[in-house]
Amino acid sequence: MAALYCAVAVLGGCDAGGTSTGSAAGSSTDPSAGAIPCVDQAQPVELPADFPPVLPLPEGTVVTSVEQRSENRTVIDAVAPDEFRTTLAVFQADFPAAGLTLDGGEVEEHDAESEFNGGGYVGRWKLTDLVDCKDTRIELVVAPG
Repeated sequence: MAALYCAVAVLGGCDAGGTSTGSAAGSSTDPSAGAIPCVDQAQPVELPADFPPVLPLPEGTVVTSVEQRSENRTVIDAVAPDEFRTTLAVFQADFPAAGLTLDGGEVEEHDAESEFNGGGYVGRWKLTDLVDCKDTRIELVVAPG
């Protein structure tokens, strides 16, 4: 479980032995996040065939990066086409509606995060306000659990 949290905390800063199938570029309120594109400039990559179908992503979300890491963890980076508060409301409603329990989260002015479990999975998501384009960055880590 510690490896799961490490993956979310820095999404790439931990030596987790992962492989990436994409990358991102653009702007964010989080200077450590690297460059994140607005949704209209994002280059999509496909989710792996075994990505948990129980995990809801907002309509119009563009997945920009997928990494397979040790312990069967999947790390995705994506951009949702809605403002931060709208995307947060979707996550707070859709995850429980999909049978996933949200736990240990926090909401700040320009970002929010939560752990989740259910449907045979554990994970964590983080949302970051992309103020330059009024979109939202989604960072998500999921593993069987």
